[in-house]
Amino acid sequence: MRRDVAVLGLAAAALLASSSVPQTGSMITASDPSGSSGEPQSANTSQILFVSKRDGNAELYLMNADGTGQRALTANTEHNYSAAWSPDGTRIAFTSRRDGHQEIYVMNPDGTGQTRLTATAASSLVPVWSPDSGKIAFHSDRDGNQEIYVMNADGTGQTRLTNDPGLDAVPSWSPDGRRIVFVRGQEGQGKISERLEIWVMRSDGTDQARLTNNAAFEGMPTWSSDGGLIALETMRDGNFEIYVMKPDGSEQRRLTHTSEEDRGPSWSPDGTKILFERGRPRDIYVMNADGTGEVKLTTDPAWDFVPQWSPDGGRIVFVRVVPGPGDSPHGGDEEIFVMNADGSEVRRLTNSLGVDYAPLWRPVR
Repeated sequence: MRRDVAVLGLAAAALLASSSVPQTGSMITASDPSGSSGEPQSANTSQILFVSKRDGNAELYLMNADGTGQRALTANTEHNYSAAWSPDGTRIAFTSRRDGHQEIYVMNPDGTGQTRLTATAASSLVPVWSPDSGKIAFHSDRDGNQEIYVMNADGTGQTRLTNDPGLDAVPSWSPDGRRIVFVRGQEGQGKISERLEIWVMRSDGTDQARLTNNAAFEGMPTWSSDGGLIALETMRDGNFEIYVMKPDGSEQRRLTHTSEEDRGPSWSPDGTKILFERGRPRDIYVMNADGTGEVKLTTDPAWDFVPQWSPDGGRIVFVRVVPGPGDSPHGGDEEIFVMNADGSEVRRLTNSLGVDYAPLWRPVR
């Protein structure tokens, strides 16, 4: 369940869960530094959700933005991962294998109220909330190959949006909730393909339109905060570069120009900057939305990746590979760090015997 697989544009953290053998581990009691149980009294934008394997299998954890108050939200012998905050910050959707298949669940931010939303003999993966927190898009192979579906936040009204012989995956809602951008495989086999293209459709599945058309990988489409642009990573120039385009596919512009890999674009909350990863091992960079003003934020010799903006744009949480036991594909242990948006005041937040990864800030309420 690693980020280097997810950047294939398939959020394959969800697809890879079956590769690890689950182990039983002890649950850390949900508590805040004061010793009270349940959701902290100060629950707000200063919390970070993450995945940890410190207990042997992947579980969802929550912590304060300074690393204190770390507590498990899930605890079972199967993997729990691929989490997403509802935009109003009141619920968490995630994927779990606890019932024998990869299914989508929701829960409260303190771990209570865990409810299964999907129930099929296939996989349902990568839940993504609509901007109004009323619906969840996801992809599933319940009909024979990976297609995109949508359902109400309580699991009712499950509806298939795509119907293509290729793979359709990684849906992402536009800020106004009217459109969904996604990736489609072009080999017609319903499998992960080296050739993915970016498509867009209305949120009801109509008016599906292809935005990119290159004999290369196109992935990681992400909307700017105003919905006016989509950033993506592409290999159309021979190596990974960051591009932006209009939501109709017009005005495709290359923003990065290096011989190294540039991947994983992430818009700042105000839409003026883009975070991305460069090189092998990765470092984190930021640039203006037009590609100017490029700044390198991390200089550690290890891998630094999966940067995520805080809701106010003032801080960045990310994953760093550090020496120690762990099953990182990059060697060593993955831990979660935070820094200011200019790269200053880097601070380590987690320090466990298992990998800690996939950090997500709690949205502003």
